[in-house]
Amino acid sequence: AAYARFSGTLVEAGSGTHDILSGVAIYAPTITGGGAGLEDATTLYISAATAGTVSGHNYALWVDAGDARFDGNVGVGTTDPTEKLHVSGNLLVTGNSTTTNATTTSFYTDILRAGSFDTSNIT
Repeated sequence: AAYARFSGTLVEAGSGTHDILSGVAIYAPTITGGGAGLEDATTLYISAATAGTVSGHNYALWVDAGDARFDGNVGVGTTDPTEKLHVSGNLLVTGNSTTTNATTTSFYTDILRAGSFDTSNIT
């Protein structure tokens, strides 16, 4: 079941280049002046995950397949991300983590500056 469902067929042009092909495109609204103050503005706002009782999980956003693309900074646990990925809180990585374009010294310095770092399992 779905509250709103969009489906259809996108047909590419015979020549030329498409800027984007999208099932649903949401463009930023124009905000015009008024007398009220404005704290935050967003193009898409998801207030919370569903509250239903399910056997799995209740997700506010789910990308089922393919890549998710975020061109700006992404914050998890912060409203003011300063890096491409800014995590405020604990981070759990299961599997390998690869760091490129960083010297070992700067990598460890950045990690240690952010908080504690357990080096006992590093080989």
